[in-house]
Amino acid sequence: MLLLTNIELPYRSKIMVRRGWIPREKKDQSTRLDGLTDEEVTIEGLLRSGEQKASSFVPENSPDKNEWYSLDLPAMAEQCGAQPVVVEMLLDTPQHLIKPELIDKDIPVGRSPVVELRNHHKEYIVTW
Repeated sequence: MLLLTNIELPYRSKIMVRRGWIPREKKDQSTRLDGLTDEEVTIEGLLRSGEQKASSFVPENSPDKNEWYSLDLPAMAEQCGAQPVVVEMLLDTPQHLIKPELIDKDIPVGRSPVVELRNHHKEYIVTW
């Protein structure tokens, strides 16, 4: 399950942060206390403006159950009182160096900071 968390900024505005994946059975915050803090945090991430529904096989969002299958930022922001943007939290270490204890404690693991763009040029050369 993808975890989004409201983060309050110093000037009292809130944003949503896409923190990473957790097991579905850990949806309730009380089951993952190791991933919670009351201290000030610094987040490094990528600003996202939402996404289209991936396909017709993706279920519809259920705001009344707080279940979101695609990022509908206006609806999500209205429900949680945040700005209609998402910051996708990045890992501070390479993906292959993720500490197993983070996963064991159900602490969300963000994405790798590397942006890989697929290059089709070689495929086109071979095809033609």
